[in-house]
Amino acid sequence: MPVDPQSITIPDIPEDIIAKWQGAVDVLARVVDVPVALVMKLSEPEIEVFISSETKGNPYHPGDSEHFDGSGLYCETVIKSRGRLLVPNALKDKKWCRNPDIKLGMVAYLGFPILYPDGTPFGTICVLDSDENHFGQWVERLMEQFRQLFELHLSLQQKNERLKESLADVSRLSSELEKAANTDPLTGLYNRRIFRGIFERERSRHGRTGRPFCMIMGDLDGFKKINDIYGHSAGDQVLIKVARILEGRSRVHDYLLRWGGDEFLGLLPETSVDGGRSFAENVLEELEKSISGPDDPLAEISMCFGITGLMPGEDADGVISRCDSLLYEAKSCGRGRIGTVDDA
Repeated sequence: MPVDPQSITIPDIPEDIIAKWQGAVDVLARVVDVPVALVMKLSEPEIEVFISSETKGNPYHPGDSEHFDGSGLYCETVIKSRGRLLVPNALKDKKWCRNPDIKLGMVAYLGFPILYPDGTPFGTICVLDSDENHFGQWVERLMEQFRQLFELHLSLQQKNERLKESLADVSRLSSELEKAANTDPLTGLYNRRIFRGIFERERSRHGRTGRPFCMIMGDLDGFKKINDIYGHSAGDQVLIKVARILEGRSRVHDYLLRWGGDEFLGLLPETSVDGGRSFAENVLEELEKSISGPDDPLAEISMCFGITGLMPGEDADGVISRCDSLLYEAKSCGRGRIGTVDDA
């Protein structure tokens, strides 16, 4: 049966398994009393010595290789037939006249295929002798046991790899689910579910370092009119556009949340209240620039902000309440207004 190179996968075999295979091959060579015991590995288009017994007179070394197809090697026949091969004396059979092993003086051969669980060939386990040798049934039984052991190792290794892949998939799915749970599906910003965790982390950092930290709450002016005139789909597009503008004016370590409806919240580490005001002013400027014409729904809106720093010992509810009050005061003064208090 021809070997499909696309179907052959050679997983990484751990060093401890390689050491066990080496020990098994060394024992096999000594017990059978031959100069050579090998594990050959098929790595299309090559076949190479993977494990070689550490025995006197062994001419094979790990890494030695031949082109597989048409090599004339005993192991080529074993792999293609997926079956046992016994050659007591290759010099008596013209079939093996092109066999490279004969050039190394190895005229007797007994080999078995080593297969992956799906039947794909890994390679062979074999013994070779420089003299005619019919080996014996006990040798075949011993080699069959070693072959089964090696195939068990390969099976376990494949299962370990699949387990690792499954665990990675679970971890990736868990991350995706957590991200989805913490993200507003319309705007892609964080949602309020994640707020308290972020706030407590940044409050702790603020307490350790004394570095400024401000909260900014924004609310769209005229958003209801967009829904009434243009429809909710247009309203959704406005919210998405505002979210992109907020992101465009933020830094990598800032946190932006869709607080609900047409309200947005920003947690800005390393930022004073004055810095928060600059952020809000930049957003208002960008909103104006983004209006494409008189029929653009963005022309109907502006945005008001409430901005505050963090008071000593203050919890999340206290900061939110003050920020909300500042926003309310700003909106009561008209469109596009900013309400602030001094830094704590």
